[in-house]
Amino acid sequence: MTHSAQTFQSINLSPDTVPDNTTLVCSLTDLPAPVAGRITLPAARNFQICGLIDLLGSVLALTDETTHVFGTDQSRDGFTTSAATALVTANGGGLLRRLRLIQTGAGDVLGVAQAPGDIFEISECVLDGTGGTGTAGSLSGGSLLVSDVEMGNLVDGLMFVGAIENVSVQRVRVPDGTTMGAVAAFIFFDGASIVVSGRSSIQDCELNVALAGQTGISAGRTGTVSPLIEGNVMNGAGTLLAAEAGTVADNRFVVRSNIGVTESRAFGTLGFDATVAAPVTQTGSGAGWVHVVGVSLPGSVERFRESVTQDGALEYRGLVSPDGSGEVIQVRAVVSLASSAIATVGARLVLDTGGGFAPIDEQTLELGLLANSYATFVLLAMLPLALADEIGVQVQNISAANDLTATYYRMEAFRCQ
Repeated sequence: MTHSAQTFQSINLSPDTVPDNTTLVCSLTDLPAPVAGRITLPAARNFQICGLIDLLGSVLALTDETTHVFGTDQSRDGFTTSAATALVTANGGGLLRRLRLIQTGAGDVLGVAQAPGDIFEISECVLDGTGGTGTAGSLSGGSLLVSDVEMGNLVDGLMFVGAIENVSVQRVRVPDGTTMGAVAAFIFFDGASIVVSGRSSIQDCELNVALAGQTGISAGRTGTVSPLIEGNVMNGAGTLLAAEAGTVADNRFVVRSNIGVTESRAFGTLGFDATVAAPVTQTGSGAGWVHVVGVSLPGSVERFRESVTQDGALEYRGLVSPDGSGEVIQVRAVVSLASSAIATVGARLVLDTGGGFAPIDEQTLELGLLANSYATFVLLAMLPLALADEIGVQVQNISAANDLTATYYRMEAFRCQ
């Protein structure tokens, strides 16, 4: 039998083999001295961590986005502390990579409160609260980039709060068998207060929401932009995806191509139902175009609502993409009209984008209607809707002075696939 020979080479780093702007940290004494329990890492400096460094109750403070702290293996390189405050704070940005961050005290793992324009990035890290009572951390301000992060043994997960410019969360894992608090939201977006001018996304995460009291992702609209929740795998007995408490219920998120949760939907239906005592009567010739009024059918609106200013219209309350556009919505309306005298009648779809209702196109549908007969119009359109746009149906008795009666009305709006 022939055996192949292999040669293994061990490379040992020392202060003489690292770049001038890099500090090799192999013990607590390699870091700046703590002041009141706070170790401030200066700007324009790299800190390469070798092994698990016990901060002895102190915490780290990154100065700005040019402060980089990294290891070579997140299973063995990193920091541990028993502090009552966040293990790592970053109020001006910074970078953490390939680190194990263990918080055994009452403090959180991360505490990020940036100014606009700052950038904080954490990747290939493990956030561990073994023996502690803290959360993964609160992050706000500037741009927040989170990728390839594993969490466990924490009371709560990553919480994005306050005014944020951009958020990207990718490949965050809470593995099977990992302990998280019973009330934990693994990824929490405070949709009531976040102002996002760029992009907000949660993608390719694996969340084992094991307990009934847990929530995988809790999110609401982040300012004017709806979070994109895409390609995630979620399972367990808890709530996998929930609208963040305090946000308007119809301000939803974009959910697509996930495992464990259904796709996001946008649909709305208006029409006559049992609460309408009699057919709606419209004014006769000379009154111009008038709205057909209706009520939403029970359980028939999501990311739409009945207009609060125009009876019979639907207001779009759905998604806003990072580029400012909404969803492409297909609209289908059916309205039947009756007249007691010979008349020419018309029906049209109308759209209000903020300046009043106007025809979706310039065509007017007209039909000669005999006395005591009916005409049914089927109106179709496909159009992009932005937040607060409203759609409705208008009718007109064009040629006769008698009243025009709408005997049937149903309008449906739904997202195009």
